[in-house]
Amino acid sequence: MTRLLIAAAVVGSLCVFGASPAAADPVNNPHTETFAVTCGGESFTVVAPGGSAGHVVGATTNLVLQGLSGVDPDFGPIDFVTKGLDRPGKLTSCSTTFTNSLGHSFPVTIRVLVTGQGG
Repeated sequence: MTRLLIAAAVVGSLCVFGASPAAADPVNNPHTETFAVTCGGESFTVVAPGGSAGHVVGATTNLVLQGLSGVDPDFGPIDFVTKGLDRPGKLTSCSTTFTNSLGHSFPVTIRVLVTGQGG
């Protein structure tokens, strides 16, 4: 159960674009998370105001979260796949860092569907 809660917290922190009026300006929205991801050797800044897709800053690209995995130093392994949304062969693996509720950071791999590619 603890792993499920941690996975939910990770997904919540990485998800983006909820139905909020402030989401119209994701970069300046006070309810967003901004984090770095590395996909295929390229690093990007992603803005995540809540929901299921992150917006790549300075581009028209969105990353739709499909799953994540990592080892939380306090709560153990996390392996989460969005059921019914997994798209084998169409997903990109990216890396980022998550900070748990105890303030400890650890690397995670996220699996995303890349949409609206453009710079």
